[in-house]
Amino acid sequence: MERINVGLIGCGRIMPAHLHGYKALIEKGVNVRIAALCARKRGDAERFIERGRGFPPREPVGPPGDPLTAPHIYIYDFQRDQDVEVYTDYREMLRKADIDAVEIYTPVYTHHTIALDSLEAGKHVLVEKPLAISVKACWRMVKTAEKAGLVLGVAECLRYGFGGTRETKWILDQEYIGDVQMVF
Repeated sequence: MERINVGLIGCGRIMPAHLHGYKALIEKGVNVRIAALCARKRGDAERFIERGRGFPPREPVGPPGDPLTAPHIYIYDFQRDQDVEVYTDYREMLRKADIDAVEIYTPVYTHHTIALDSLEAGKHVLVEKPLAISVKACWRMVKTAEKAGLVLGVAECLRYGFGGTRETKWILDQEYIGDVQMVF
């Protein structure tokens, strides 16, 4: 399989969960490499390259099992065969970095703009959930990807896949409990 070089846009708290995923892919022989990171602050990206670079890691937050509680990980813990470039402007990364695809972990209101720019630059795109802020923006992203013959995907959060979600909906639909007042 030809190697896929990826650029990661947005280096916040969810990054360790995704880096653990890349580590697992590489360990299973998938020929993917992280070639570039992009964050508004250079140190936010550098903190994920190797121990001692950039700002110190943030403490995990959330309940056990939540992707936000993934322990900090450094790209050089599992990938030393490719240097990782750092950018503070995703548009510059799209122009200059040797990447085939991007993954977007930025605030939701930026997803569609960054995805459209990435697709128009000829990059495959995976967006952290939700895909965009409106159905109209989602459809524009889908149509742009289709027209360009590129892959567009959304990384749904694992918490929606945990057991019990479908069962809970069924219980509610069957009206086995009273009116729902609140959900945690």
